Amino acid sequence: MSINSFATVVCMDDNSTTLKELVIENGPTVKKQLLTIFENSYKTFKKDNKGKRYYQIDFNINENQKKLESFNGILALGNVLNTTFNNYSLYWDSEINKNTVYQKLPSYEYISHTEEGVFTDKRTYQLVKDFIENNKVQKIGDEYVVYKDSDDDFITFTIDSEKKLISKYQNTLVLKRNKPAQFNSNDKVLMGKIEVYFDTNDQYYIKTLSVQEKYSIENNIIDSNSFIKQLKLTKEEQKNLEGKGIIGFVVDYVEKKKAI
Repeated sequence: MSINSFATVVCMDDNSTTLKELVIENGPTVKKQLLTIFENSYKTFKKDNKGKRYYQIDFNINENQKKLESFNGILALGNVLNTTFNNYSLYWDSEINKNTVYQKLPSYEYISHTEEGVFTDKRTYQLVKDFIENNKVQKIGDEYVVYKDSDDDFITFTIDSEKKLISKYQNTLVLKRNKPAQFNSNDKVLMGKIEVYFDTNDQYYIKTLSVQEKYSIENNIIDSNSFIKQLKLTKEEQKNLEGKGIIGFVVDYVEKKKAI
């Protein structure tokens, strides 16, 4: 249980033994602290992750708990010319080409999910930074919560206080998600959640990144789930990857889906 006071929340066990005191802080100083840590985290991530990045991706889309599509493989993400999809497998339900609900969803969205790592994409970084600057920030222990009074959604950052780096990021706003263009007036975005854990030890990188979304389309519940791990591959492991560039992957994707 917890006891609320004006300045603190004191957590207690069932025997009324004090476990620890968590001081709740608000105001411009707290916001400034978070923005300083946020900027330091961005600069550190860029320094420690120069060049091509490697992501193990597990992705699936389900309709009323039935699997419609899945992707498993390694994305070697560089520029347009040297990005490759490696050691991958694709799956679709046997009725996928007749499924009008599925046709409303974007294809191979798991590529853009890598951009939800906050510091992996300049536009995402700026969106999150702007949200911090324009909204309320509350600090509870080693966690910062950013929120609007008018909204139940929020962003949280857990801090490695020694390294002054963000160790965990959670976002229920899903800032880059808009209602897909194919949706009609009755189709809805029900939920979105991003959760990122960073390694703050010798190198600063993404340990895990999960993106969960849920929709109501034609009165069916659709959920998509991405689970992504950033890989730190040796040069030998990089040489052993077998895959296709972006164009080759798209051609393979389209041909295999048509053949279902």
